[in-house]
Amino acid sequence: MKKTRMLFFIGLLLFSLTGCSNSKEQELRMDDVEKSMNHVLEEVYRLNVELEDAKQQIKTLEDEAKVMDENYTALVEDIENTNAEYDQMLEYVQLNEGAYISVFENGYDAAETDLGSLTFSVDTVEEYLSGYQIDLTIGNPNYVDLVGLDLLVYGLGPEFQTISEEINIELSDTIYAGSWNTVTITIPYVSSNKLSYLYIEAETNTISMK
Repeated sequence: MKKTRMLFFIGLLLFSLTGCSNSKEQELRMDDVEKSMNHVLEEVYRLNVELEDAKQQIKTLEDEAKVMDENYTALVEDIENTNAEYDQMLEYVQLNEGAYISVFENGYDAAETDLGSLTFSVDTVEEYLSGYQIDLTIGNPNYVDLVGLDLLVYGLGPEFQTISEEINIELSDTIYAGSWNTVTITIPYVSSNKLSYLYIEAETNTISMK
């Protein structure tokens, strides 16, 4: 009987010792799991931070791309407008053999005729009724006097746009050879745009030999 009780107590002790050992092992495992979970959470947080940074960088790049696209569109429009103005100017300057002169700035240009070139410049400009009265200086570098001259005149605005109808002017003045000659012409009507340039073509009528 005593022997049986002894064996019972020894077995109970061994069971207790084994239970304690298993409990410590479980605690150690739980610590490891907790550490692993904490590490995973830290990695997730770090990745989320990097993801937000990447999103912000993408948004910044998208904003910059939008600004660049707007600037490009504006540049294309400016180029198209400049080309349109240039083409409009060519319509009166290069495609014709006329003189292209500023109304309010000193300067001159030549118009070709069948007898040679004539030089035109603006002397004075005054508003007259609904248009303008202009003292026009004509230089005749040729060796003959020109008796009478037919002029085809267009009034142009600040951006070279046509602001008057085609004006035909018949001059009865003699345009003397080798000299400057002043004649007065009238632009009878222009639109609300300010007159800035004249385009002039000339055709000779009669010559007078010296």
